[in-house]
Amino acid sequence: MKRLNIKKYALMALTAMSVLTVGTSCKNDFEQPPIVIPEGGIGNGDWDNPLTAYQAQLGTEVEGKSTVWVTGYIVGWIDTSAGNKIMFTTPAEVDTNIAIAMTPDETDPDNCASVQLPSGAVRTALNLASHPDNQGKLVTIKGTTGDKYCGVYGVKSVSAYNWGDKGIYEEPIEPVVPVGQLYCNFDKSGEIGYYTDRGWTNAMERGALSGWYLRSFDNNNYATVSATNGTQFGGPYINWLITPPVDMDMMETKTLTFRTQGAYGHDDSKLEVFVLTSNDPSKGNPVQLEAEICTPNPDGASPVYSDWKQSGTVDLSQFTGIIYIGFKYTAEKGGMGYCSTYCVDDINIGDAPTEEVVDPSLAVTYRKATSVTAGKEYIMVAAGKVAVPLSKNYGYLSVQDVTEENGEIKVNNGDLSFTLVADGADFKIQQPDGRYLYLTGTYNSFNVSAEASEAGTTFSVVPQSDGTFIITNLLMNKTIQFSQSFNSFGCYSDKGGDYPTLYEKID
Repeated sequence: MKRLNIKKYALMALTAMSVLTVGTSCKNDFEQPPIVIPEGGIGNGDWDNPLTAYQAQLGTEVEGKSTVWVTGYIVGWIDTSAGNKIMFTTPAEVDTNIAIAMTPDETDPDNCASVQLPSGAVRTALNLASHPDNQGKLVTIKGTTGDKYCGVYGVKSVSAYNWGDKGIYEEPIEPVVPVGQLYCNFDKSGEIGYYTDRGWTNAMERGALSGWYLRSFDNNNYATVSATNGTQFGGPYINWLITPPVDMDMMETKTLTFRTQGAYGHDDSKLEVFVLTSNDPSKGNPVQLEAEICTPNPDGASPVYSDWKQSGTVDLSQFTGIIYIGFKYTAEKGGMGYCSTYCVDDINIGDAPTEEVVDPSLAVTYRKATSVTAGKEYIMVAAGKVAVPLSKNYGYLSVQDVTEENGEIKVNNGDLSFTLVADGADFKIQQPDGRYLYLTGTYNSFNVSAEASEAGTTFSVVPQSDGTFIITNLLMNKTIQFSQSFNSFGCYSDKGGDYPTLYEKID
């Protein structure tokens, strides 16, 4: 497998540039051609500095990042029935892939990177079978690099996209340092890569499966593991989910709690929990903990999943120094019908607070509004829940708990704000990342677009006597409401939820 370390690649490129600058070259049998830095330079995989299509085509990987952003022009597609030939004619005959390049008119297959389009919103939006007019457009996609797809290095497992030369805004990743308390409910992101980028470890010990991933049900995210992608005789399959480091010497209440759920129960599959001294299970000196683990419902049972089971309070007082908590999944067999599925959620080490504590030095204050002004920033709140802007390209708005005091709400950052952009007497609703909410089809969920001209982006905003606002999408005649059943904000034709109260950001 072709692997390039981006730091080494950049150093090689800069070295080559310095050689060319001074006008010297090696005149011997081992002379290498100069490394040409493509127009646009070298990206590092961040949302605002993505890798280029050229880097993806080389098989570039970024150390420490499980997923990266890559930008390039959509130029073609790959015909898997013709020996993985890259085609530049549209419409495409398949919707499962595209090819990207550095320029919109590229027609040389050797200058293209492959892109895998998993089923779902990404495939629906980007494929050239349904959207031949996407050819020549610049797009930035998030996925994994360093592996070949359809015989060409490129981008696999694409999970998000954004039109243009940048991805979707992501919070800066802070250095991982041991903490005295840790709580995780996996609700900040639905991608396992978000957590592995922030100190969690998804480790495969045996069986060559990718291991843990995130699922969502009833607007609740949780970590999940199974060996259904394995084979009956390919086991055993062993995968670990390991927390970031915690410092027992900083911990006042030395306890662990979590909850588990399971399905497709088989006696030769199990979930165990350990204390480790390293995030490498082979070096971590694992000590098994006594905790209550769910019994998965049997294969074929209804309901499929068991109820969530609390672990009980697990005593960690015997441990000192830096430790990790590891959840170890073992399945002797793989494949559908031969292994159990386990889910883990609400991991709490050290009796950590389960709600975000507002840091006064970072607090952003919002004041309850009775009217709205174009260009101002607002948060939407109902039933003590504030709407969270979308990180993907579609979905319901998830929520965070907030508390009002004297008509004001304080949060730790301004990334929850929506800006009301004037559209005549009405408004576009713009997220912090610059994209606009809109509705399409019969869905009650939102989509987001970088283009304010997208159909379905216009909303009326009308204050009510009870302090709430009726926010109506003019194209679909649906109103924004908080659903207590689904614990999220959506847009509905009928009144079944709570209209939001708006709070204006105080500069």
